[in-house]
Amino acid sequence: MEWFDLVKEYEEKNGSFANASYDNPDYVKFRVKMIMLENGFGVRDAVEALAWEVANPTKRSINKKVSEMKIKYEQEFLDVLHIIR
Repeated sequence: MEWFDLVKEYEEKNGSFANASYDNPDYVKFRVKMIMLENGFGVRDAVEALAWEVANPTKRSINKKVSEMKIKYEQEFLDVLHIIR
């Protein structure tokens, strides 16, 4: 699946990206697929990358709080994708 196809599929199902939220399982799936396409990652690596992105959007430093948030988001995204850790 190409990048354009993913965007089109998401927009057909959810409207626009204006209301995109990580609380929406479709958006999480979309972002994971995009990261997989962009980087050639597998699902777990893409979920981990997304969790780091959400936990530390500025990517300035990795500290204990960011690490805890990363683990929390990673587990939530794995739950959304129904992947058992």
